[in-house]
Amino acid sequence: MGDFNVKLKYYVDSVLNQKEFPATGKMTVCELKRQISKKLKTSYYNLQHMTFLGQILDDEEEIWSYEIEEGSVLEFSYQVHDIDMDIGNFDQNHEGKVGCEILKGSVKVGDFATIVQSLKGNPSAQFNLVEPGLISNETIIRLKQLVDREHLEFSQSWGTERAGELDDFKYNLIRKELSNLIGQKTLQKLEALYEDTYDEIVIRRCQSHGQFINFHTDFSKRTLQVALNGDDEYEGGRLVYVTGGVMHTPQRPTGSITIHQNDIVHGVSKLGKGVRYGLFLLKKK
Repeated sequence: MGDFNVKLKYYVDSVLNQKEFPATGKMTVCELKRQISKKLKTSYYNLQHMTFLGQILDDEEEIWSYEIEEGSVLEFSYQVHDIDMDIGNFDQNHEGKVGCEILKGSVKVGDFATIVQSLKGNPSAQFNLVEPGLISNETIIRLKQLVDREHLEFSQSWGTERAGELDDFKYNLIRKELSNLIGQKTLQKLEALYEDTYDEIVIRRCQSHGQFINFHTDFSKRTLQVALNGDDEYEGGRLVYVTGGVMHTPQRPTGSITIHQNDIVHGVSKLGKGVRYGLFLLKKK
């Protein structure tokens, strides 16, 4: 299980590319994907279907478990990731989409029933808001420091010409890593609150000033989000739900938690300044 190199084959615009990457047998698939993402300057999500001998690799597994060794050839099909498979993208190019003027701050009211209907949402969908206290302030600081370090490393690797693409930075973790960061007991409390299985963990660090996430329903069947900093630490960037014929903008202090299903219409208002942090548990399968 020492150091070795693996080969990665992938296509870009129908052109075959092949590169070598250093690995160790004890490295998880998630760790390998992060390394590849950093060096290829591509989103982690574009590597979701990385395969070895036709088998899709599970992020949680150590690569030795697939009998990957020196010279093994991994493959993935390079394609732009569909944002509907993600937790949404901050963007300023939502012009003309339903409800965009509300989230831009241009208008204060709207036809909320039409917004929900057009997005095939549930007009009476519910969301839960849990007060802070489950995760300690020290743990929250540790999570923010981690994503800040990783954001800096990716920025240095991608270079200044690509820096803007990392303004909305998403860092994937596996369960073991999250348990090490927040403690097993705290993770179990989060999982009990989630009340379902989940298959993706993301820490988000967003500084996409002047941009917003337009109204949508999630691909993820159930989403838990921990606010790693409060609404008072940045300008704008407010989580907005549309249900019951009205718009709800819950106050989210540091450590508060929101949980919702994929039938509720929601978005995020334009981020004016500051950095917005969040921890997500998602159920996509």
